Amino acid sequence: MGAVGGVGAGSGALWPEPAESHSDAQPAAEAGAGRAVSPGGSPQGLSPQRPSGGATARVDGAVARIERLLAGHTDRAEEGEILSTLRQLSDAELDATLARLDLHALLEGVDDRLVGPDNRSALLALLTRSRLGALSVSSRARLITALQREGLSEGDEKAVRDVFLGTHGADLTALKNAIDAGGDRFDLEQLVFHEIDEAPVR
Repeated sequence: MGAVGGVGAGSGALWPEPAESHSDAQPAAEAGAGRAVSPGGSPQGLSPQRPSGGATARVDGAVARIERLLAGHTDRAEEGEILSTLRQLSDAELDATLARLDLHALLEGVDDRLVGPDNRSALLALLTRSRLGALSVSSRARLITALQREGLSEGDEKAVRDVFLGTHGADLTALKNAIDAGGDRFDLEQLVFHEIDEAPVR
């Protein structure tokens, strides 16, 4: 990223101070490639896509399955099932499923392990990098707020960065506004000035 200006919701800037480019940010910026394209060739806004027909049943099934798995302590096999369920959904189904899930509970229920799979890192990579293009502005804002509520680890900070780098133009402004509209202390100012500790991420 080049130098950026203020943090106001109407600004196209991400953070309030200059930042250097990071080679690992490219996949997040490319995540918008999954967005729908209008006949004129311009990406459409990141509005929620409504699943239809059998897709609605698949969303219902995915939500029920994930909520059942999150109801108790999750082991690595159950975390893997959650990841597999999300990966198998289409873009519209994934966004609709996230809209119905408690994202804070989802993030709490999937862990990285000292010995075994790093399922939380895999979940964040799925939602903030490889499938970010499927997420509406609302889902992106809810995901960032859920991460804030947990307290941002270094990996979480990079995930937040990837969401912002993968959101552009009017959608970026809408994302900032959605984060500020939460009605609690987890707003954009709190995120930038108090939650993001790593200078390179800023």
